[in-house]
Amino acid sequence: MNKMENKPVAFFDLDETLINTKSMFSFLRFYLEKIHGARGERKFQLRMKTFSRLARLGVPRQVINRVYYFMYMFDDVCTFKNLASMWFDDCIRSDNFFIEPLVKELKEHQKNGVEVCLVSGSCRHIINPISEYLNVTNIICSEQKEITHYFTGGIKKPMIGKNKKDAVLAFIRDKSGIKPEECYAYGDHISDIGMLEVVGHPTIVDHNKDDLDPFVKLAKERNWNIIIP
Repeated sequence: MNKMENKPVAFFDLDETLINTKSMFSFLRFYLEKIHGARGERKFQLRMKTFSRLARLGVPRQVINRVYYFMYMFDDVCTFKNLASMWFDDCIRSDNFFIEPLVKELKEHQKNGVEVCLVSGSCRHIINPISEYLNVTNIICSEQKEITHYFTGGIKKPMIGKNKKDAVLAFIRDKSGIKPEECYAYGDHISDIGMLEVVGHPTIVDHNKDDLDPFVKLAKERNWNIIIP
């Protein structure tokens, strides 16, 4: 049996778990400014108002995720990829782009022979520069649909909530001889619970240090590990 297939896996949510920003929105601002120049910031603010309005109306995060990618309909894939690389280069000039305690956890797993997988509602082209920087080859994400080098505006599946859980379990099933209880998962949001509860070693990231936060309370009740960055 292939030894690589026997490695346990550490699943890391991306936004506000490994990095101090919401990658989709951070990239969107950068992208619109590069494409539209001075008008880019105005376009970004209008789109953010749309997302905020949908959230206030109680629209599920999975639906908002689809709306986000719909906004890239007919955009050129190559331009998108190039700007994603430029966006990342711009981000890492900041001292606080990465959440260092979590990056340390990730590197420790790699050092100990644990396979690492990034799990995010963000898309592959945005995640790729980050994963390459962290030397991570496994990505579970919202996959954009493309036709002849352009985006259709659709995605295969929003990688949020239950979809994260299902994708993590499918990833583990594809590994010979690995059990969920041998694996690790890290997340910062209550929507990550599904992914966290299927592994044997869940860790939450507590940014607010609020014992009344339902996510933190649940983690304490279940004796999950908690990291306060």
